[in-house]
Amino acid sequence: MLMNNTEQTYQAGNGQIIKYRQKAAKYDFNHLLVVFSGFLHAKPGNYDFANALNDCPCDVLWIADDFQGMYTYYMCINQDFCVEKAVQEFIGVKLDELGLTWKQMTFTGFSKGGSAALYHGLKFGVKNIVITVPQINVGSYIHNH
Repeated sequence: MLMNNTEQTYQAGNGQIIKYRQKAAKYDFNHLLVVFSGFLHAKPGNYDFANALNDCPCDVLWIADDFQGMYTYYMCINQDFCVEKAVQEFIGVKLDELGLTWKQMTFTGFSKGGSAALYHGLKFGVKNIVITVPQINVGSYIHNH
């Protein structure tokens, strides 16, 4: 099954709206790949690796970093970590829907997405984190750019 080209939304308990796309597993693979996106445009709204992961045998979940019309590194708005909480709630809901655990996931991303994959993955003990060129000093990067 190809990626659902329709962007979907989820409203977290704290009111944050999460935009996402999802592709169902081709086989009984029992794994979820969560993709965090890097920068693409001045305004948010991209899904990294979309074409490359269409043939991936496991479930794939692309989460847009588009919260209140801005990039947030999937963490916070004005130092309010409401985005972090909403993203973690959303991933938990998806895991429950699939009958999976935090150990049956891989987080991936590059640049900004790599930072988010590393941040959320380490926080929750995700077994597999595959990233490239993460921005480690996020606060300094945002301040300077």
